[in-house]
Amino acid sequence: MVIMKAFKIETPPYGTKLLALFGKPSEARKRLKNEISKKNLKRWDFKGCDGLTIMYGALAVMWVRELPKTPRLKNVLQHELVHVVNDILSYVGVERTGSDEGGAYLTGWITEQIYKKLK
Repeated sequence: MVIMKAFKIETPPYGTKLLALFGKPSEARKRLKNEISKKNLKRWDFKGCDGLTIMYGALAVMWVRELPKTPRLKNVLQHELVHVVNDILSYVGVERTGSDEGGAYLTGWITEQIYKKLK
C-alpha cells in the first residue's frame, strides 16, 4: 500500500481540474475533507473497489488505491480516467457523437500529466 500521493492537474482548454489521489481510503478521505463538503464526502464509498471517480462542478476527483506499477493497476488507473474524461466532457457540454478525438486527446494528456507527477 502506498503512502497518500495527491495532486491537482489543470485540464486545458476545458477550465476544469482533476484531483488525483493514490493510497489508502482513510488517507483519501482525510484529503477530500479539504476539497469537498461533508454531504459530498458521504458519496465516497471505498468498499470493494480499487478506484473511484466523482465530479463536483469543475473539479473531477479520482481515487486509485495503489500507484500504477503493474498491468492490473495501470488498468485501474485507465478505467478511472475514462470516467474522468467522460465527466469533464459532459460538464463542459461536449457531445460525444461521431468522432471521439477530443476524449482521446484529453485521456492521453491527463495520463501523461499523471505519470510526470508520479515520478
